[in-house]
Amino acid sequence: MMKKIILITAFTTCILFSSHVKGQNYSLKDRWNIQLGYGTYPSDYSSSVPGIYTLGVNYGVLDFLEVGAYMGYGKLTTFENSYPLGNNVGYLSIKDAPALSYGLKSSLHILPFIVKKKDFWMDLYLTGKYGGYTIFSKEGYTPSRKILPDYGIYGGVAVYPLKHVGLFGEYGYGNKTNLRFGLSFKF
Repeated sequence: MMKKIILITAFTTCILFSSHVKGQNYSLKDRWNIQLGYGTYPSDYSSSVPGIYTLGVNYGVLDFLEVGAYMGYGKLTTFENSYPLGNNVGYLSIKDAPALSYGLKSSLHILPFIVKKKDFWMDLYLTGKYGGYTIFSKEGYTPSRKILPDYGIYGGVAVYPLKHVGLFGEYGYGNKTNLRFGLSFKF
């Protein structure tokens, strides 16, 4: 994990210091990007892979950097172990509990350092997120009702077959999800 972070940091530093972005047409500055996505959230207690639907809003603060926030909703599997009447015979009750995710993210876009064309049809970026998710499980269920951290670093690509509407996918390392994909709108 540490080697990946060092490698990505070194790569990013090389791009930032070896490229001169003034005068280039392709810029993210003052651009809004809205992403409707789906991310898998594997459960530690189930073989199924539930997901969380997210809405992310990003704003270009520099020619190559976006910052934003995200919020999501989904249902995660929870379990209840019970031993009725004090005997050792147990039974398992399974219920889906609502989960809310939220956090901040930033994306470093690579193509503004390379492409000179305005409104290019593709974005290539590195993104990091930090936030949490809350499971609203009933008392006595596992995982218990609590707030859990949600963070990760991903490589992403967005392709815009229409001028302002496209598809995105992100894959990388996260403590809960390694894959996100969905629709992207830029304006």
